[in-house]
Amino acid sequence: MLELKNITKDYFVDKKPFQALKGINLFFPRQQFCSILGASGSGKTTTLNIIGGLDKYTSGDLVIEGLSTKTYSDKDWDNYRNKRIGFVFQSYNLIPQLTLVDNVAMSLTLNGVSARERNKKAKLALDAVGLKGLYNKVPNQLSGGQMQRVAIARALINDPEIVLADEPTGALDSKTSVQIMDLLKNISKDRLVIMVTHNRELAEQYSDRIIEFKDGTVINDTYADKVDEAKKEEATLEEENKVKLNDFTLIDEKDKKHKKKEKKSSMSYKTSLKLSFKNLLTKKGRTIMTSVAGSFGIIGVALVLSVNNGFGNYVNRLEVETANQMPLNVSSYTVTYKKDPNFVPNDQFPDTQVVLPQLSDQKNPEVNFNNITHKYINYLDKLKNEDKLISDYVISYGEQYAFNLTAQNPVSKESYKIKNGSFVSYSDMISSLTGLPTNFFHVLYGDQTSYDVIGGRYADPTKMNEVMLMVDSRNQIPLPVLKELGFYDNTDDTIDEKYAEEHPISFDDIFNKKLKVFSNEEFYTERKKEQVSYSNKPIYYYEQNNINELYEANDKGIELKIVGILRPKKDATIQTMAAGLCYQNSLQNYLVDENSKGDVYEHLENNMTWKDGAKATELVKDLQKLTEYMEDGGSSDSIKEGFNNLISKYFSFYSIFSGESSTAEGKPYTIENYLTWASTIGANLISDDLKFGGVDEMNAYFKKISAGIAKFIATNNKNNLYEIYPYVIDLLGYINGYNNIQNLIIFPVDLSSKETLLKKLDSFNEIDESNVPDHAKDSKEVVLYTDAVGAITGNMTQLIDILSIVLIVFASISLVVSCVMTGIITYVSVIERTKEIGILRALGARKKDVGRLFESECVFIGLGSGAIGCLVAYIATFPINAIVNNIYPQYNIGRIADLHYSSIIILIVISILLTFLSSLLPARAAARKDPVIALRSE
Repeated sequence: MLELKNITKDYFVDKKPFQALKGINLFFPRQQFCSILGASGSGKTTTLNIIGGLDKYTSGDLVIEGLSTKTYSDKDWDNYRNKRIGFVFQSYNLIPQLTLVDNVAMSLTLNGVSARERNKKAKLALDAVGLKGLYNKVPNQLSGGQMQRVAIARALINDPEIVLADEPTGALDSKTSVQIMDLLKNISKDRLVIMVTHNRELAEQYSDRIIEFKDGTVINDTYADKVDEAKKEEATLEEENKVKLNDFTLIDEKDKKHKKKEKKSSMSYKTSLKLSFKNLLTKKGRTIMTSVAGSFGIIGVALVLSVNNGFGNYVNRLEVETANQMPLNVSSYTVTYKKDPNFVPNDQFPDTQVVLPQLSDQKNPEVNFNNITHKYINYLDKLKNEDKLISDYVISYGEQYAFNLTAQNPVSKESYKIKNGSFVSYSDMISSLTGLPTNFFHVLYGDQTSYDVIGGRYADPTKMNEVMLMVDSRNQIPLPVLKELGFYDNTDDTIDEKYAEEHPISFDDIFNKKLKVFSNEEFYTERKKEQVSYSNKPIYYYEQNNINELYEANDKGIELKIVGILRPKKDATIQTMAAGLCYQNSLQNYLVDENSKGDVYEHLENNMTWKDGAKATELVKDLQKLTEYMEDGGSSDSIKEGFNNLISKYFSFYSIFSGESSTAEGKPYTIENYLTWASTIGANLISDDLKFGGVDEMNAYFKKISAGIAKFIATNNKNNLYEIYPYVIDLLGYINGYNNIQNLIIFPVDLSSKETLLKKLDSFNEIDESNVPDHAKDSKEVVLYTDAVGAITGNMTQLIDILSIVLIVFASISLVVSCVMTGIITYVSVIERTKEIGILRALGARKKDVGRLFESECVFIGLGSGAIGCLVAYIATFPINAIVNNIYPQYNIGRIADLHYSSIIILIVISILLTFLSSLLPARAAARKDPVIALRSE
């Protein structure tokens, strides 16, 4: 039962009310074919729209099944249209991009029916109206009569109780009109059909009832005298079918609260996406152009991310490839600086016409002397052999452990001791960061997988006489090294690089080269005595034996055999091992052991290192006195003189193996000269059996001295003392070294285990306070390492990230522009699809369902933009990589632009998100459109 009670409807024209309906009272039974006649503007279509829930009445009440609709919300009206109303329009109002099945099934789609069931029902409905087999056609492939049949099938698909037809035959010929009227007549046998028409003849022929409208009022109703009787019948039927009082809402008349009985109509996201996708397909050109335009921002961001990722991979690969060559460095001491909290910088851009000294906020240097004891060496052995975190570690000893390497001049056949020096090269720069040896006769370090053996074989670790020759990527070795090793005449200055290029060294010449090393006891013999003016004690010298005889003797020294030639791998970005001759740890251990005993070693112990606690104590006390003097504000000249006095008192200036005194070499007795030599000789004050109180106590004294020097520099601002301070630290560092160890180089097994190794090394410094003597509470046995390479690559990665963020911000501007453009295009789409909006609202779609259509459309555009942008950026990486690698082939850069799949996913998601955001305003505008006005648009 449907009843209109005193319905009025006002419209506003030029802000003035116009009453379209003036108190309409009508009653409609459950089953009837009713035609509404009237001139244009009489109110018949407005009445039909109110009955259908498309338009809202101004006053009165629309009663459905005895229940008022005054309290209906938008959702209730949407549900009412979907479940109880079927619309048949004069202009068919089919959605052009959908097939006939999808058009007919739209009501079921909004009702949440499964795809299989709604397709089945849609086909049956099309069969019923005579369109069997035309399921997959689209509306523009049909005639007008066929399209109206589709509209009728759509109206009936949800089995509505009321069918509303607005001029269903207005656009049809007479023959087709009769066919449509026959269908409607047949439909009215079990439901209410209300038709608005201008055709009185058809109305009188087919209708059970005719209502005539004029100027917003009912002037004639052929069913008026039967209304009371019909109401009684309806009341009786309602009493018998109370359970079926309402299919979609029950209203408690006492509190007027709605109680949901079943699920409200709603359009799923899947349906929204399907409708939007099909709409976009009808406008392929514009869709593609929009997606391409929106992809520009994605292309920019994608290229930035690809370069960032490529650089990151390059840096990581660089570190991974050189992980066992870019080690941790433990030197004899480390110096750190703290920032001065009270530092106040000078004003910028001053108006004064003076020049000021540059101020630094780094003050208060702190020195930690690394006591590389047997305990620490054993700890490294554990990390290497048990924990498998260290592939190897290399110890750099003092001069007395530099070994005596000899060669023979290929021209004069004279044998000579090789001067194991260092030559400026790229590897020296790396060594300065890592602490790796820079001289050309050094220990072989790193994993053999880091190098290619281009000649011979890799040395047998069990054979200490087997050595390797290291060349660079171009098979080069510095000419001075080749001359020192005896491949060219080392006395002929005319042999230059041009000559060497014309006379290269063959691999056979290298493998046949004879080299020998000797212990100190074998290399030095006769001792001489000489009195010098600056010392009251005799100075002892050792002279070299006849090198020619040693070189030829079969029972002296160790003859080295070059068994292989190493070269960095092609994919190695950095060469860390200095070019030259590489010996094995087994040889180093043997010679260190040999040089730690005998007359020469005893001479060194007596003259260069002190084992009696009294002498060490005396030196430390003198250093403390000098420190106190510095703290009291002593002059820099006096302090230098004090250091010179200490040197004269405690140390002898001579080159222990040369036989020449420092005075003969013309070198003044200055602290700078002494400390330079001290760092070479590696004077040692401390050993495991030093009877002085142990390492902790000595280290405590050193810390006090260092702190005093630092305080003096900070307090008195004696700039020239900055020149002294590093030498003092050198002195303290080297005399505090264990067994003359100057450097300890630790190689991680690989990059992945490096972090664990660092934690293990840090844990060594976690000392139980209870085991530390009271006098050494402030100087615990701490060994600090330096990870210079990790810091450099970390800073490089951070810099790349910062630059990438800046570039992404700039590239994102185009994303914003694309977002705005997409919003504008979406709003144009809203205007173009206004009719479709009205159709969907008439079928029961909610406002949010309509908005979701355009949001879905933007999602597809965003997906297209993201996919196109990422595809273009990915393709662009190939020429970028080719160009960069062609310009810099020597660096083995690889894919410097590498767009990772995760970046692609993220960019596509961002593109979708941005276009979705751009759709919100247009989607809201679409949702707020009046369905009646939308249906009238063309």
